[in-house]
Amino acid sequence: MQSQSGVTLDVDTTESAEITSERRIRRLFWLLAVIFGFLQAWSSRMTLVNDTVSYLDMGDYVFHGRWAMAINGIWSPLYAILLGATLRIFKPSPYWQYPLVHLLLFVAFLCAMGSFQFFLRELIALRRETESGEELKVPVWVWMVIGNTLFLGSSLALIGVSETNPDMILAAFFYLTCGFLIRIERGVVTPFTCPALGLVLALGYLTKSVMFPIALVCFVAAWFAGRDRSNHTMRLLSAITVFLLVAGPFIGALSVAKHKLTFGESGAYNYAVHVNKIDPHYWLGENPGNGVPVHRFRKLVDQPATFGYGDMMEGTYPNWFDPSFWYQGVKDRLDVHEQVRTIKTNLWKEISLCFALSGSVICGVFILFYTSAFKKISLEKFAGHWFLWGPSIVALGLYSLVWFEPRYVAPFMVVLGLCCFFSIHHRATAAGPTIFSAVAILIFVMFMSPFGEGTVPKNFSAIKSFRHPRAVARDSSFAVADAMRQMGLQPGDRISSLEFSNLDVAMWARLAGFKIASEVYYWPGRAQASDNDFWNADTATREKVLNALAATGSRAVVSHETPRGAAVGWIKVGETGYYLRWLAPITTQAVNQNHR
Repeated sequence: MQSQSGVTLDVDTTESAEITSERRIRRLFWLLAVIFGFLQAWSSRMTLVNDTVSYLDMGDYVFHGRWAMAINGIWSPLYAILLGATLRIFKPSPYWQYPLVHLLLFVAFLCAMGSFQFFLRELIALRRETESGEELKVPVWVWMVIGNTLFLGSSLALIGVSETNPDMILAAFFYLTCGFLIRIERGVVTPFTCPALGLVLALGYLTKSVMFPIALVCFVAAWFAGRDRSNHTMRLLSAITVFLLVAGPFIGALSVAKHKLTFGESGAYNYAVHVNKIDPHYWLGENPGNGVPVHRFRKLVDQPATFGYGDMMEGTYPNWFDPSFWYQGVKDRLDVHEQVRTIKTNLWKEISLCFALSGSVICGVFILFYTSAFKKISLEKFAGHWFLWGPSIVALGLYSLVWFEPRYVAPFMVVLGLCCFFSIHHRATAAGPTIFSAVAILIFVMFMSPFGEGTVPKNFSAIKSFRHPRAVARDSSFAVADAMRQMGLQPGDRISSLEFSNLDVAMWARLAGFKIASEVYYWPGRAQASDNDFWNADTATREKVLNALAATGSRAVVSHETPRGAAVGWIKVGETGYYLRWLAPITTQAVNQNHR
């Protein structure tokens, strides 16, 4: 009895120590997430990604009763609604509007962290249930270090809390999806598991349309994962029903708006732009075989190429409010040579992500697999995790076909990487825990390392911004918007730009409440638009362009380049790098403000 009691005491002590270490590791990574995530959000608080301007405009329309503006072929509605609700609740001043957007993304990052913890716990439980008596039981803290380091590394470096697109929200939904798939595989299914899966997949689709085909794969994975259990088909039907109830109305409304059955137009747009190489911003139907635009831009001047938007003046920057409007009528055509080149380029970029954290991730997988006495079993276990890595591979494949950015694939790479780690089994030997522990510590050290492409040093550089929290760079969106309004421009005024507005203009115009009615399509360094420099034109051509811009109803035209040559009437905008010329009569009040 004493011996048995002693063994029981030892087991209890071991379990207690494991629980304690697990809690400490969890608290450590939550602390790191809060610190690093907040530093990223704070350091970028005055900046905004140009796509987010469209999301913000959509959110404004929705909360002013124009729900039809949420039906957009490129930008999905959920993020726009979240942004609109946030601004409606807090009613920030122009100075705090963009910091509030970053606060929302910081909260989304913490939600993604919570979603990942759910997924990781389920993955650890699945691993424990599949370990045989002769196999090494890897300490839970090892799995938590590996998993959380991969999550933080991908979320901070590949997506970034500084990124104001909805990719972090999508990551949260995908981690939840994977957690539910593991529960179905384990047979730990409640009446709410499958409906919750359908809801999460629907919300993921309403965040980014690429989740629609991935959701179909996840439903197939869920069916095969639990097909041997009673009532599984009915439960899965409940998941599909919830998905259709939540996502179906948007699909129907979008299909009506685009006059065809569609779940999103971003795929067609990106294929036409990145594979068929049509102009990504001003398609006039000049590419044979790619169709004819239903809605045409107004080309005001041929050279330098100057465009207006006619009656389509929705959003701050009509060109980018819904690109699918201007590209309605585009037809994607298969170009085998270009398609192969695109796939090779994107696959190479995706493979390069396997060498993240100074190559410690792929080295860790290699070391664990190489030292395993159960290589065949490990490969079989990896194959058994297909219901997790299958949707991830599909996502990577979809992006390889068209266009790739690291933020797109971050959660899929994490799930794929963890499937590799959790599939490797070792014999229960004295050296086994040391090998796993060493790999976990190596990956964490590479994440914290100040050398190479580590994430942490980038965050430390943000600490200095706490010294002067109200300091504003002279060309920040708020500084430019404030200076423009001090010169006499008012919310609702139309303006024109001598440069492509997505480079900077749209971001400060949004804060000031201006509408960009026309622009010269000049993008320094971009082959298709670098020749459209207004300042290289002769005097007669400049006047022709200015008259054309004025005809669109713009009160003023702005330039981010210093005026050159005969530049009569141009005024420097405060201390910023912008210059303004009035195109319409200014009020007495505006004149007085201008000469203060």
